[in-house]
Amino acid sequence: MGKQATLSVSVAVVFLIALLGLPLFNYYNPERAAMPVFGITLTWLILGLLFYPITWVLSFFFVHQSDKIEAECLKLVPTDVSTSPTEVTDGAI
Repeated sequence: MGKQATLSVSVAVVFLIALLGLPLFNYYNPERAAMPVFGITLTWLILGLLFYPITWVLSFFFVHQSDKIEAECLKLVPTDVSTSPTEVTDGAI
C-alpha cells in the first residue's frame, strides 16, 4: 500500500504541476505565452493539443506501475489453493 500511495502522490504532483503551471506561465511570461506557434498562441497550443497527451502518458505510466506493484504483491501470496476458504454459515456474503 505504501508503494501505491507513493506512486499516486507522485503522479498527482506531476499532474498538478502541469495543471497549475500553465496559468503561472501565463502570468509570469505573458510575452512568451502569447507567442504564435503554428498560427495559435503557445498557451492554446499547450492547453488544446499537448495537455491531453500529457495526461495519457501519466495515465499509462500510473497503470503500468500499478500493475507492476500488484504483480510484486502477488508473488508474496502463497499459491497453494488446495485449502478452501472458510464457508459462511449464516448465509451472509
